[in-house]
This record gives sequence, C-alpha cells and structure tokens, in this order.
Amino acid sequence: MRLYLLGQLPEEERLELEQQFFSDTEAFELVEALEDELVQDYVAGDLPRAQRELLERQLGSMPGMQARLEFARTLHRKTRLQAVPATPRGWLSGWLHAPRLWQLAAAACLGVLLIAIAIAVRSGRTSRAPIEIARTPTETPAHPTSEPNVFALVLTPGLSRAAGDGGRYTMPRNATEVQIKAEFSPKAHYQRYSARLKTADGVSVWSGEVREVQRQSDKLHAIVQIPADRIAPNEYVLTLSGITSSGALEDVEDYSFRVL
Repeated sequence: MRLYLLGQLPEEERLELEQQFFSDTEAFELVEALEDELVQDYVAGDLPRAQRELLERQLGSMPGMQARLEFARTLHRKTRLQAVPATPRGWLSGWLHAPRLWQLAAAACLGVLLIAIAIAVRSGRTSRAPIEIARTPTETPAHPTSEPNVFALVLTPGLSRAAGDGGRYTMPRNATEVQIKAEFSPKAHYQRYSARLKTADGVSVWSGEVREVQRQSDKLHAIVQIPADRIAPNEYVLTLSGITSSGALEDVEDYSFRVL
C-alpha cells in the first residue's frame, strides 16, 4: 500500500486499488490511516532515505499533503517539548513546573475526591431521616433524548422539474438533516467526490465533500448529508463532482428536484 502512496505501483495495479476504494469504505479509511503514518514517519525522520525522496516528489500531486506535513511537524515539536522532565525542586516546585497534562490529571483526581466526600456526607445526613425521604415525591418527568430526524431522498441523473411527482418532495417541519442518495455510473477513477447544491436560479446553498459512496450492482450511490435548515421550499440542482489527484473538480452528474 505504501508503494501506491509513493507513486511506485504499476498503472494496472493502481487502477485496481482505486476501484476498490470506491466500493469499500474500509479500504479507503485504511489508505487515509497509512497516509498519516507515512507523514508521521517522515516528520520524525524514521522514513528510509529512498522512501523520503519518493514522498517529497509526490507532495505536489497529493492534495492537502503540505498542510498535513506542517501540522505533523508542529505536533511533533510540541510532543518533544512536553516530554522534557522538569528539574526536581521539591514537591511544590515540581507541581508548578510539571507538564500541563499532569496538572489537569491531578486536578481531576482532586475533583473526584471532593465529590465522593460530598456524596458520603449527604448520604450520612439523609440516612438519619428516612421518614422525611418517604414523604418527598420521587417521580420526575422523563425527558426523551432528542435524536436527529433524517429526511431521505433518492435522486437519479437527469431528473428534471418536468418529471412530475417523481421530482417533488415534501420535507417534514421537524427534519434536522436531509440525506440524499444520488445514483451515478462510474466514468473515471476518483479517490473522492464532492457535491454542491444551488437553487434553480443559481444561488449557492451548500457545498461539501461526499463522506460515503455505496455500490449496488453496476451503479454507485453518493450519500450526501445536508443540514435541513439550509433547504427551504424551492427548486434545486445538486451537482456531483469527482476530485482528481491534483485536487481539481470534474463534474460527474446533475440532479434536479423540488422541495414543497
């Protein structure tokens, strides 16, 4: 897999791997994890010289890699600074010079201890008055846990406003999230996809990266999640785009629909 990230995989094997990423979410997440591991080894100086040179040549064609390297360098420097032990100068001086993480941990332990003492004291007081406890109402109103109310749509390419009821949807007033399942046929090999939503008049409503792509038979389905408060009754056009290895967007399909 590292050969793929370093651009050393033969073209046929590279295309086969990328096709696997489209149909297997776990495989795509594995590649992301290996990218992070590669960056960490590079920053820590643990990468062999040959792989280091290959990675430096790949930086220009890997979108967002420069920013990830800079973040990894900053995190590595902070980790090294926190690992330096403080000079022992007594327990009070050691506390003042200890890393902030240990201070927070000690404060948390102290807080838990104080809460335990308060509970014990309160239990001692209430145990002396069982009659008063019996007279105290114990029923409390239950508050149901609020869960997101998802409004799901299934769109097919080329669905027009003239398609009648098939392209019209009534969104519930209590919906908190709109989940669109957009069907498309793979026309090229893309590692990632993005989507943007506009009104029929061209006003931008929302844009973001597609988090999941599902395969059903010979079709792919992009799962697009949009906050419900972004969508009011109107006519919309959803555009699905593929993200190339250089970070450029290439339009794949358009979908038209209307929310009542």
